[in-house]
Amino acid sequence: MEEHGGCSSIVASRIRSQMDKIGVNARELAEKASVGKSFVYDILSGKSSNPTSKKLMAIAEVLQVPLAYLVGSDDGLCEVASGGISPISYLEDEGVDGGIKYEKFYVPANTKLPFHTEHLRFYDVKGDSMSPTLFGQDIVLVDISDKVAHPAGVFAIKDSIGILIRRLEYIRDSSKIVLHVVCDNKKYSSYECAVEDIEILGRVIWYARALR
Repeated sequence: MEEHGGCSSIVASRIRSQMDKIGVNARELAEKASVGKSFVYDILSGKSSNPTSKKLMAIAEVLQVPLAYLVGSDDGLCEVASGGISPISYLEDEGVDGGIKYEKFYVPANTKLPFHTEHLRFYDVKGDSMSPTLFGQDIVLVDISDKVAHPAGVFAIKDSIGILIRRLEYIRDSSKIVLHVVCDNKKYSSYECAVEDIEILGRVIWYARALR
């Protein structure tokens, strides 16, 4: 990994390097990514030590690199010309109107993944209910082809509140099977419910986190 004074300098250095490669300045980058000019300027100047993952993802898309590379992964960069990038769509909750959702997440097309990208959706974690496993603003990839909580694991689910990230496990209650829904953060209560009361959208199989 590159040697810098801090995590934020790694992000700034890699953004600046990619800007030079594709020939855009800070103002043009901000416009293309639909983020405020101050967001880009603050990163490049070192004023921003904890940029949001969603905005960084938009920056990464314009710069044609994976988000993982911008936030410090040495093996996250793959030259687009050599293999291209594969777009992954947002895990939509059509019944809820939220803020701006960036519609695509990109991974290198020649990355060897143990799953098919057409089955993947990305989602931004909200709140601290799954900490310390996942934190707010983390980006997760959800395998929508895996909707059975066996083996137990972390899943994207939909209930009356909307889309949530929870740990799920099937357990036997008397003569029937129920779903044990767990928040990893012990400040929040876990509960059991009938299997049909929750829609399992898919299994969480990967996450990305901005360096803090």
